[in-house]
Amino acid sequence: RIVLGGPAGLAGGAELASLVAERLSLAPSRVAASELTASVLAGARSLLVTDLQARLEQLNAIGIALSGETHIGQLMQVILVAAKSLAGSDAGSLYLLRDGQLHFEILMCDSLGVSLGGTSGMPIPLPPVPLYHADGSPNRNNVVACAVLEARTILVEDAYATEGYDFS
Repeated sequence: RIVLGGPAGLAGGAELASLVAERLSLAPSRVAASELTASVLAGARSLLVTDLQARLEQLNAIGIALSGETHIGQLMQVILVAAKSLAGSDAGSLYLLRDGQLHFEILMCDSLGVSLGGTSGMPIPLPPVPLYHADGSPNRNNVVACAVLEARTILVEDAYATEGYDFS
């Protein structure tokens, strides 16, 4: 995937040429800005098609798993792994709502080598996440509680740099 832009703005011509050359396995010294357009378009189109095909294959696999899996734990594991893959996420958690609290069912973090709950058989040593504080106010400090309370998806680009939520 070629990503241009972001908080620092768009990459300049030299940075763009190097990035594209690297991604398309070309020697940066052989890529001139005038030659870049056709290579960028062809390479980007190829990458997009490949990425789209991979995502469609994943969605098909999820559909097959949903229709054929009878073990709920295995099904939840398949859904979480597929969701992480589709989102390009390093980590993911799956919770079940019981007694006004979100209980961890599966917790995964690839970069830390962590896989707890679900089919791993390893218990998750974390307490449930309450939807409401002891005083009855909504728990908007925790991102998952906030997402459930507001019935919306919250995109967290970087849990280490995001402010406003307690990720501890």
